[in-house]
Amino acid sequence: MDAGAFPWQLAAFGRERLETSAPDLPDERRAGQRLEWWTELVAFRGPEEDLDGKLRPLGMTAGQLGALLGEREDDLSHRLRAAPEWFRWFARAWEAAGSPEPDPTLPSDLGLLECARPLLREAQRRLRDGLGELPDLRGEPSELPALLCGAGSLPLQEVGMAVGPAMVLELNVARLEGRLRGATPQDRLAWFLDGLRNGDVALEIWREYPVLARYVVEVLDGWVRSRLRFAERLSEDFDRLQGTLWHGCDPGPLRTVEFGAGDSHGGESVTLLRFAHAGVVYKPRPLAVDVAFGRLVEALNADGPRHLLGLPGVVDRASYGWTELVEARPCATEGEARTYYWRLGALLALLHALNAADLHSENLIAAGCHPMLVDLEAMFQPDVPALMGGADGQSDDPAAELLGASVMSTALLPVTVMVDDCEGGQPFGVDLSGMAGDGGQRSFVPVAVLEDQDGDTMRFVPRHVTMPATQNRPRSSDGSPVKIGAFRNDLVEGFRSGYEWLQRRRPELLGEPGLIAAFARVPVRMVARPTHLYGQVLCESLHPDFLRDGLDRERCLARLCEGWAEAPGREEMIAAEITALAHGDIPVFRIRPGSRDVWLEDGTVVAGVLGSPPLRQVRDRIGGLGAEDLERQVSIIEGCLAAFGFGEGEQPGGASSTPLPGGPVSRDRLLDAALGIGRRLAELAVHRGRMVGWLSLTAAGERHWQLASARLDVYSGLPGIGLFLSYLADQTDDPSVRALAQQVAEQTVLQAHTYRRSFEALAAGAPGSESEARRMAIEGSGVGVFGPLLGPVYYLAHAGRLHRDGGLVTAARELLVPFVGAGIEADDSFDLVSGSAGCILALLALHEVASDSDALELAGRAAERLLATAVPAAPAGAGCGWRVSGLGDQPLAGLAHGSSGITLALARLQATRPEARLLPAIVGGLRHEAGLFDRRARNWPDLRSPGSRFMTAWCYGAAGIGLTRLELLGHDFLAERRPALEADVRHAVATTAAAGLLTDPVTGIGNHSICHGDLGNLELLHAASTTPRWGMDPERVGRVLAALVQRGIKQGWACGTPSPAETPGLMIGLAGIGYNLLRFADPAAVPSVLLAEPPRPAAGLR
Repeated sequence: MDAGAFPWQLAAFGRERLETSAPDLPDERRAGQRLEWWTELVAFRGPEEDLDGKLRPLGMTAGQLGALLGEREDDLSHRLRAAPEWFRWFARAWEAAGSPEPDPTLPSDLGLLECARPLLREAQRRLRDGLGELPDLRGEPSELPALLCGAGSLPLQEVGMAVGPAMVLELNVARLEGRLRGATPQDRLAWFLDGLRNGDVALEIWREYPVLARYVVEVLDGWVRSRLRFAERLSEDFDRLQGTLWHGCDPGPLRTVEFGAGDSHGGESVTLLRFAHAGVVYKPRPLAVDVAFGRLVEALNADGPRHLLGLPGVVDRASYGWTELVEARPCATEGEARTYYWRLGALLALLHALNAADLHSENLIAAGCHPMLVDLEAMFQPDVPALMGGADGQSDDPAAELLGASVMSTALLPVTVMVDDCEGGQPFGVDLSGMAGDGGQRSFVPVAVLEDQDGDTMRFVPRHVTMPATQNRPRSSDGSPVKIGAFRNDLVEGFRSGYEWLQRRRPELLGEPGLIAAFARVPVRMVARPTHLYGQVLCESLHPDFLRDGLDRERCLARLCEGWAEAPGREEMIAAEITALAHGDIPVFRIRPGSRDVWLEDGTVVAGVLGSPPLRQVRDRIGGLGAEDLERQVSIIEGCLAAFGFGEGEQPGGASSTPLPGGPVSRDRLLDAALGIGRRLAELAVHRGRMVGWLSLTAAGERHWQLASARLDVYSGLPGIGLFLSYLADQTDDPSVRALAQQVAEQTVLQAHTYRRSFEALAAGAPGSESEARRMAIEGSGVGVFGPLLGPVYYLAHAGRLHRDGGLVTAARELLVPFVGAGIEADDSFDLVSGSAGCILALLALHEVASDSDALELAGRAAERLLATAVPAAPAGAGCGWRVSGLGDQPLAGLAHGSSGITLALARLQATRPEARLLPAIVGGLRHEAGLFDRRARNWPDLRSPGSRFMTAWCYGAAGIGLTRLELLGHDFLAERRPALEADVRHAVATTAAAGLLTDPVTGIGNHSICHGDLGNLELLHAASTTPRWGMDPERVGRVLAALVQRGIKQGWACGTPSPAETPGLMIGLAGIGYNLLRFADPAAVPSVLLAEPPRPAAGLR
């Protein structure tokens, strides 16, 4: 078959098309249309005069790109005449396509890859011939050629990833055009696949996709070259391996060779070899870092630690190397599990000191009582975000900066990342960490999966597939994973031991020559961008739309031009990334810790990229080790373990009993307790100059927790902490508290500036109108009173009045309120926490302190959103409700996410600006919850998941609903509903009182938090006790409060987090506990945050 009339010129990229003459007389109209597609990319938006600089990594100017885009195919064919090597490879394969296979090892049925059969055969032939020409391959192991040339070693997955989408497209086009033959979908698919076996038919398809042809040939050519290089190295080093890693033993026959362990770089990947009696791992990269780290571990072991640390054996061969093959083994006893985690803690200390990263689940193997690190190439990591952002590496959040430079950055500690479900389901959590990542989770990145693959309607759809089993978690003898939480003390003890060893040996470590200086010239990998991002760009660049013209695929890959900002060597770095991805490789950058330079995959040195040598940063870190930092790192470890422990089945809290005191708690005792919490928050604060922040345990979705910096939300973030501190300063007049409260207010304004800039940056890069851009910017952040947009507005309204600082109110109005309208339009939560109901309450708080603002008008728009999205409740005639995104398919009950919170907001707006059209929705929401009330449980169900359950808390159930009913009873426009509201209050009070609060001894529900803890529940009983009508004895409530305060002071304040973790935030943490102590001390001066009340008119610091 003749592949001569093949449009190979279309597969050339822009730089290649400019190597000869310039395009002649391009079609300007075509050029303009195609150039618009380029300038729609975020990387190329902006002033036209800046486009030349943005295109420089691609080796062309805007004018040259326009000329290339407008060039006709015939003109391009005349300009480019010398066929490239890849096409000669392709043509040779097609010439041989009709000849019989000399060694027919390919499967008889390749499915959609039938069109690539000639190319696969050619790759096998070239490998077979190449192996025969290697003079050193005559020795051991003799089984290697057969294993390498077999069909099982072919890169069918990589080729299929590229070829599959184009073939499926061709199948569906043929189906729609009626060209397929057969009576059934299966028959028609079989007919299509038979056509792919016809060389002429297949070649015609390849002519449609010349870019695909080039890509597949380059992947296969890289496969051949990498296998030949591997074979030569194995043959050369076989005796050396036998004398080192195999300790002189005969490994026996070679059984398997497993390529593709890890990412492909330069066509090569980690390879596992298993012989009859031994094994070895081939790594196509320098292993000098493994050797240097091994010497550090040997030095620690020489000092006689409690447990000796182990590492895989290493043979470094400069540009590549071999390591011991580690096999996973269970922990036979609990003692072995304790030893495992002690050793992992000690290793964590060393890795943290060396600024290691990327130690995810694939890079650790649990081998009995030994955690074995199998990939150490990502040590001495520089400040990549600073390179990407063009900044000085410092953020406006000192807590986030601390976390980024902590033990958490190693990727060993458990961290749950929330992922949006590409199939429209609820977000789900994924943990890829070395310590806790495990198989069976849904994949972090969607994968293209074939649906209906046995018929002619087959198609690729994105799916989060189940990840395969991993070997990083220690397992018991029965195969079940060992629970990390049971061994947290061992992990921490090991970490302390390793950390303190670094402190003791600091002079020797940092000396010249010393163990740290030995890393100066060792090549390590710089993790520039996440591997999954590279993979996503690569996968998308193989869409059939980009495989007809090389400039179209280059446009897809050119999205990477957005990175590296003003970093030195930006053009070379981006060009290297695009070149690697164009060939199907994950880009890799190498550095030497003692240098500021970066080495590209081809050996090119890009000088002065890094701000400082990574070795200096590690020296500074080791030099700064001390008692305070040790405790900070330990707290981060414990926070990560606490967050993960909830997912392992550990539950927050645990009710304990406290005898009921003889009398109520005094106001002074409440203020002293609150002041103690304020001082604890001051201890936990992270400072840098005037900036302040906190590390916080926060709920992520419904089933996960995360340790993160306190964000810009009221629920668990900075504004919520600030709200407590401002009221604490007002109530106690403590100078240090006042200073910290003022600092938090300034920090909130600073971060609000950043928040606004991020919105504006998104808006600037979004197509369409400004309002559409703002809607895009606001999506995902929510508009509820506890969220990151309206939460700061609510807080700054209170802080502005308390601190008598109009600038804080102005900041809320100018920085955040302009985005509220777009947020309301995009709202699909509707509730108090994240949606339009909470938006109304926050805006009413702003209106209280700035009546001339747009707050009331925006609150009206939020109410309109609620009226427009209300749905009839079942059964018919049972009022109306609101379906909250991500929380099930039916309207919920309750204050946080249900009808109570929404009716509360609408009623408060009605009281401020009466509108008759609001009343039906208010009454409808009440009727909805009345229909859900369960008389036997005397409570309202939590409907987030199938099978009703009952909570008694602010967020769901009686306590929160009772609080709303008490406020609603104060509205005359609900006079007709008064009997039903009063009945609800009685039920709510009785049910909440029964949750362990009115017993003697007092038990409660196990934590002090105001979201789902005792001090939140007690607010309802406290409010009910102010009047005899609800039958709640104020003296008894005061004694219950005294018991809870006594327990908190003696045993520690129990947050609503996975036990025993402490967190600073408002709704589940210390700030909320302190806030409600203030409210119980002076309810007239301290508004209810559980009802998101506005500031009191007379508020103001003394």
